[in-house]
Amino acid sequence: MMPSVAFICTANRCRSVIAHAIFQAEAKARSLDVDVYSAGIFDFRDAPPIDDTTRACLTHGTPAPDKSPTWVGELPLDSIK
Repeated sequence: MMPSVAFICTANRCRSVIAHAIFQAEAKARSLDVDVYSAGIFDFRDAPPIDDTTRACLTHGTPAPDKSPTWVGELPLDSIK
């Protein structure tokens, strides 16, 4: 089983998205095989990405995930170890 990590915050629109992007970029740079997830405890799946979050990631050379927020109930919690 591949190692995995999940970053969880309130809405999955700022903090966990940036943490996800940074961790994923660093894992790739180090050739580490790891599944990376992020989600919010509240359901904001209908909300668009926040431009400031995307801009902050891009400014620091870490592309932000380009999808809508993920609700924690959508994660494969049994497989995240």
